[in-house]
Amino acid sequence: MHGQFQLTDDQLAIREVAQRFTADAITPFAAEWDEKHIFPRDTIRKSAELGFGAIYVSEQSGGIGLGRLEAALIMEAMAYGCPSTSAFISKLSTYAVGGVTVSMLAACVMPDYGRAQTAEGEAELIEETAAYKSPKGAGDMSG
Repeated sequence: MHGQFQLTDDQLAIREVAQRFTADAITPFAAEWDEKHIFPRDTIRKSAELGFGAIYVSEQSGGIGLGRLEAALIMEAMAYGCPSTSAFISKLSTYAVGGVTVSMLAACVMPDYGRAQTAEGEAELIEETAAYKSPKGAGDMSG
């Protein structure tokens, strides 16, 4: 079974970017975030700049258009630094699936979508979804 499965050069590069991001922006701060109950908004924003908030969204819609394996590589790398931060970024990326369709439905049917929260600080972050879903603003739920 040796050598039957290998990551492509692109997949290796994606994993390396996620590992570097984790080493620089997550791991050094994760214990403090946990101890002081800090929600790492700036780190979430920085992850979005790398496209990690729009992993499954096509490039035409403003995402990075990757698949499940690439997403797993990204989330695994970030989970080494902070599992809860990785899980939240994964959740944002999942919200981004469907991009504009999901946000248009939310804006039309539920104008206050994103305000019912599970964690302090999450409300504004979800309302600012455009910044996390894609650099082009696909999926803007701000109304």
